[in-house]
Amino acid sequence: MAKKDQQSSWNSKRFETPKKNTVEPVPEIQNKRNKH
Repeated sequence: MAKKDQQSSWNSKRFETPKKNTVEPVPEIQNKRNKH
C-alpha cells in the first residue's frame, strides 16, 4: 500500500510540472512581443 501512496504522490508531482511549464512560457512570449 505504501508503494501505491508513493506512486500517487509521484503522479501528483508529474501533473504539477506540466502546469508550471505552461505558465512559464507565457511571460517569455509576452517579453518577445514587447521586444518586437
